Amino acid sequence: MRINVFAVCCSCFVFFFTLFFLVFFSYSRFSEFIKAADSFDLSKKQNRILQLQEQEQEKEKEIAKLNENIQFLNHERASNLLHQQELEQKVLHEETKNEFASKLSEEQIEALKAKEQEALAKIAVLQKEKEEIEDKNKKLALKDINNLGALQSKKIEIERLEKEKDQITKDKNDCFEEFRKKALELARLKKEKEQLEEAKEQIEKEKIQVEREKNQAEKEKLLAFNDKKIIALALEQEKKYPKEYHLNRFLHVPHLDLKFDFENLKLLNLDVVEEFYSYGFKKVSKRIESDPITKRKIKVSVYRNDDNHTLKEIEFYDLFNGDLVYDVYFEDDGKTVLSAVNTEDLKANKRGSVRYGVVSCQGAVKFMEKRALEEKALKNDVAHITLYDLDGKRKQWTCSYYRPDNETMFYRYKVLVYFKDGQSIDYVDYYDLNYKEAILRKKTFYKSDGKTVDFEDNLATLVPLTMNRTYYCDDGTVLETLPCSVASLKPRVVSQYDLNTRKVISETYYQLHDMLPWYIKNYDSQGKYLDTVLCNKDGTPSSTKYYDQNFVPPKLS
Repeated sequence: MRINVFAVCCSCFVFFFTLFFLVFFSYSRFSEFIKAADSFDLSKKQNRILQLQEQEQEKEKEIAKLNENIQFLNHERASNLLHQQELEQKVLHEETKNEFASKLSEEQIEALKAKEQEALAKIAVLQKEKEEIEDKNKKLALKDINNLGALQSKKIEIERLEKEKDQITKDKNDCFEEFRKKALELARLKKEKEQLEEAKEQIEKEKIQVEREKNQAEKEKLLAFNDKKIIALALEQEKKYPKEYHLNRFLHVPHLDLKFDFENLKLLNLDVVEEFYSYGFKKVSKRIESDPITKRKIKVSVYRNDDNHTLKEIEFYDLFNGDLVYDVYFEDDGKTVLSAVNTEDLKANKRGSVRYGVVSCQGAVKFMEKRALEEKALKNDVAHITLYDLDGKRKQWTCSYYRPDNETMFYRYKVLVYFKDGQSIDYVDYYDLNYKEAILRKKTFYKSDGKTVDFEDNLATLVPLTMNRTYYCDDGTVLETLPCSVASLKPRVVSQYDLNTRKVISETYYQLHDMLPWYIKNYDSQGKYLDTVLCNKDGTPSSTKYYDQNFVPPKLS
């Protein structure tokens, strides 16, 4: 150990001596260089300085190497010190052990040997248990192998089931494909059926057209039968009534495909009869023009007032059978055609289809025509559209639905009443089909938007003089129901509902003589009865309560 310390000391001395010598040498050389540099020019001085810098860098590298050597020596010194300490500890341990062994008695030695034997016995037991555990592990491994075989067989079974599942899925897809093909075939057959029905309807239309042409030919034949005398009389009538017989006001309406030949019709000697009758608050005139030979009506002109200028309606009749053919309505100016109803088209359609009377129209009537098709209830129902002028103040469109009882009898069961726009519903009347006469059973009133239900009046079937009025919220939920009298419409009881559960939460009963609240029945949100509160004379709730649901409090004086 001393030798190592001496070596380290020698190394440090050599290092510092060398370092001092190098520094002194460097300083002396650097001074000489500085003195020598004064005699050279500037370029040589710069080169010399560069050389000196390079030498200085080399010396710094040498100094770095020396520092590394010093660090290595210090590391070696520390390692030697650590090794020396370990050797000292080992020596001390051996000495302590020998000293302890020398101090032990024979009895203690025997005890230690006994403990050693006991430890060896325990080791043997543990070794045996280890062998048993290894045997168990081998058996478990063998069992795992068997379980693996069973698992493999189950895996094979699962694969078989998967294959069967795939086969079933394939069969299902095949069935679905077959079903799809049959559905396509059914759709094709349905389309063919519709095409056949359309062809059948086309044939019917052509048949009707042939019938019309036949009637036209007969009319032309009848017109040709008129001799010169009748034509001369007609010319006299034409001079007397030029406005009524020329019909120029209708000839300029191209969409009215009327089936009369106006050029020949105006030459006929028609009888003219004027009638006056009261229509609302105004005096209305009617001009009836009929054929002098058959005495049948041909044209009926209805005017809005007694000046015979402002037309309201014109009806055209068939010259041979007297049936109404066209019913033309006019706007307030008496010239603009509002709508034209073709009654022959209404009669020509077969039973089993929705029939409506409007064939040429403007604005609202087109909407009504579409609405009549959309709101059909049964295939045999009849939808007929009419326009009413209420006292000359406002107009209303009505769409009436009829259900046939047989080939000739039809019974009205619903009437939709619209405002002038033909789109906003004012109210709807529902009639009882169990009776042959028109018995109104329900009226549904709508708000100003024509779509949201405001309230409904439900007439009782057995008691036709009473009804229930049900008020609705904007979302369609029931707000309250008022049992009313049709004559007075005074409520006897007002029910309030929970908007979430739609259960009655209170019922307020009124006295009919003064219509003040009499008593109030309260319920919870689920409709369960709670109590009955008696009201004061002024109609305010009092503190008197009853808990019998069937109890009726005495009337207030």
